[in-house]
Amino acid sequence: MFAQDEWQINTRLTLSYGLRWQVLPAFQEDGGNLANFDQYTNSIVVPDSLAGYLQQQGITASNIAFQNSFNACNLNQSGACTKYVTASQDGLPQGLRQTYKGNFQPRLAFAYRPFNDTKTVVRGGFGVYTLTNLGPLSFNNSGNPTSNLYTYSNSGTQAVPLIKFPNTAPPTAAGTTYGGGSLDQGVDPHFRDPQANQYSLTVERQLSANNSLRASFTGMHSYRLNITEDLNQVHASTMPYAAQTLPYPNWFELYSTFNDGKANYHALELEATHRMAKGLFYSANYTLAKNEADNQGDNPNGFASEVAYGFPVADRFNINSNYGNVEGTRRHRFLLTGIYQLPVGEGRRFLSHGGILNNIVGGWDINMVTLLETGPWLTPSISPGGCQKPALDPVTGLPNGMCQVASTGVSDLNDQSNTNVTNRGAFLRPDVVSTNFYQGQSRGAYFNIAAFAPTPVGAGRFGNAGVGILQGPGTAALSLGVAKSFRITEALHARFQSTITNILNHTNFAPPATQIDAPGTFGELISPTTAENAGNRTGQFALRLDF
Repeated sequence: MFAQDEWQINTRLTLSYGLRWQVLPAFQEDGGNLANFDQYTNSIVVPDSLAGYLQQQGITASNIAFQNSFNACNLNQSGACTKYVTASQDGLPQGLRQTYKGNFQPRLAFAYRPFNDTKTVVRGGFGVYTLTNLGPLSFNNSGNPTSNLYTYSNSGTQAVPLIKFPNTAPPTAAGTTYGGGSLDQGVDPHFRDPQANQYSLTVERQLSANNSLRASFTGMHSYRLNITEDLNQVHASTMPYAAQTLPYPNWFELYSTFNDGKANYHALELEATHRMAKGLFYSANYTLAKNEADNQGDNPNGFASEVAYGFPVADRFNINSNYGNVEGTRRHRFLLTGIYQLPVGEGRRFLSHGGILNNIVGGWDINMVTLLETGPWLTPSISPGGCQKPALDPVTGLPNGMCQVASTGVSDLNDQSNTNVTNRGAFLRPDVVSTNFYQGQSRGAYFNIAAFAPTPVGAGRFGNAGVGILQGPGTAALSLGVAKSFRITEALHARFQSTITNILNHTNFAPPATQIDAPGTFGELISPTTAENAGNRTGQFALRLDF
């Protein structure tokens, strides 16, 4: 539902305002093949329709292995168990999460002509917007109760095995192991739809009939963004990891989507435009942007997806440690596009009356795209198991990719959090020991590897290197195109065109590797980028006939 209105207060000022409200209930599944985990009641929750089907089948037909995997209380009361309930019993809708009804989205904007003419205008606005991700959230729960999340170990004599095909479970409970399963993944039953506050202020000025300037400040604050967390994670400490200390000891991992993410974007945008006049058009844009977020994960390599399904964060108790520069947002970006019609040929300044010479040198158009931008933001990483003390080359004194064996006879591990997160799919970052990230910057060592080190043994914490603290190589690319149309007869026309990307063949490097315990590739500019037409120079030619 929405309501909106526009009020022209006077000849200079116009207001636009409105209010939108929407409800996004969780999807239901016709066959009831959904399951979620409710951490508030320690329950696996399934739709009423699935529970009714299982009851009709004697409860052993469809998902007995799933229930065994988390030691369902209705099957086994020994040791820690998890309740197995219907949505109605848990007070949830059949989509297995509460329906959030607070998506009120006000909008307010204005347009103001300070000089009471049509050459200068000031515009501004604010609005609240809701992110719709019904499908991904429902996909989280889909298939959980009938997934193969538990493996039975066969036993018995060679002649009479305990499990024989086509039966894939022990015939009696005597051969069943309860607990130790995983849920990959659920959704917080009290999940609220993510939202974003967007705002902008623009000043635009028409300098002449064909030229205009625009300056804008834009911003967006997003909140309640999706983050995958492992509910069965323990706090980082100096104590060795022990499965007995897990919050839910009858589970291995419990992935779930929570509203714990946030992002902030601010940008200054400048634009100069020359409308097509005397054969020339151009548009020049410059953006100075700062984009930070904590929903990218521990080691992002691209924009965070709106999909709610993903790898868990390493430390769910300190989400803010992942707050940093968003990988794909460049700090500085300049884009110039233009078209120039050579003043030669029919209908133009010279040789306007056609003829053979016009067919050769007249009617050509040149188009151009120039891109200049700083590099993407990168994050230093470290493998879960590796060296605390890399071996050094005896000649150069640099790390040689080998590992010094510790006095115990085994390599030290890089995970000093004692949380077992790397076995749960999370990524690690090292420690920062120097802020001189770019010392001796070169193609072979774009970043200074000596600025990072593994987290010290016994630290009882995660690495303190931040997300997006390294800036990769920038991009400079000029692309050109030429085109010409021919009139062969009244009914037959031809058009020749050619485009060449990165015509200067300037080398733009792809972002280098940033894993510090792989010194052979860390910070090394190895390959050219293929993005944004900034790769190796390429060209194409085309001839088109119209009849």
